[in-house]
Amino acid sequence: MEYPIILVGLGHWSDFLFFTPERKRDMQHDPFYPQSAEQIAELARSRKFIPDEVAGAVRQWSNTPTADVIPTRYGARGFEFLLTKRREAPWAGEWFFAGGRILPGEIPAEALPRVCRQELGFVPEACGTKLVLLQSICNPESAGGGEAYFTLSTCFQVWPEYEQQIHLDTNKAEFRWFTPEAAHEIVFPIYVQKAISYLHREPVRSLAMP
Repeated sequence: MEYPIILVGLGHWSDFLFFTPERKRDMQHDPFYPQSAEQIAELARSRKFIPDEVAGAVRQWSNTPTADVIPTRYGARGFEFLLTKRREAPWAGEWFFAGGRILPGEIPAEALPRVCRQELGFVPEACGTKLVLLQSICNPESAGGGEAYFTLSTCFQVWPEYEQQIHLDTNKAEFRWFTPEAAHEIVFPIYVQKAISYLHREPVRSLAMP
């Protein structure tokens, strides 16, 4: 049995609307928004890049969402995870996880393949991907030397093939596979330490080194 759906007007709790599933299927777009799906998609495309003249202010007064990634694998040394060393601010010269901004219209899981391909040169398999941590990161400065700003990190753990080649983006100086033991000898930024502590040790066995 299908029941009518009630929509309550946002901000006007005395307003409501009864309509059936059939009427819902006839609707062209979400009734809460005046734009069609095509118009919303075009709006998202137009806001893919933040204009330089306002980028600093946008960063300073927002909590920019990012999709971040830590590849893991099992090799001759056991469990390993990959971090990259950044060339530029924020975190220039530090070992950090790869990642990038979630674009308008994207959700984190949709941004992950794009970001991983841009930053590390490969697209992770969905079956070898796990969300490990959400955290708000205070970045000490922007690439242009601006004030500290916040990002909301959605960090994923991915299990690539053991022989997967890594091709870094130009803003990365190098990458390294760390074992937990070797990581104890390095002082990572607190946000990296926290993400590492949430990594899972159960690999997709078919992706482990033979």
